[in-house]
Amino acid sequence: MDRTVASLIIRSVALLWLTTATPVAHAACNLIPGERAAFPSALGVVDRPFAAPGEAVEISLRACDASAGLTAAAVDHTVTVLFTPPSGVPTAAVLTAAPDCAALQPDLGACAAALGVG
Repeated sequence: MDRTVASLIIRSVALLWLTTATPVAHAACNLIPGERAAFPSALGVVDRPFAAPGEAVEISLRACDASAGLTAAAVDHTVTVLFTPPSGVPTAAVLTAAPDCAALQPDLGACAAALGVG
């Protein structure tokens, strides 16, 4: 058989195979993103009920939250973090951008009374 004829036959078979071959698609369920968890808080929702030191906690508002909203500036907010150890007294820490807590004193008293912590 002539080299040109053999080459033509090989190319024809390859072209026929490429045009009629059905591509295979495999399903992969691990590509579906999961739903983000939302845990209700006093104002809006948080993305986790517990956090270890160094872990970030995201706070956001839902459409049903009646609030003036959260701003992107941290200085506009005061956050209370509660720590409940396995044994012992729960502790509340107030995070604020204020230079001192004098302006927060009325709120701190009401917060301590509501939480029952010192």
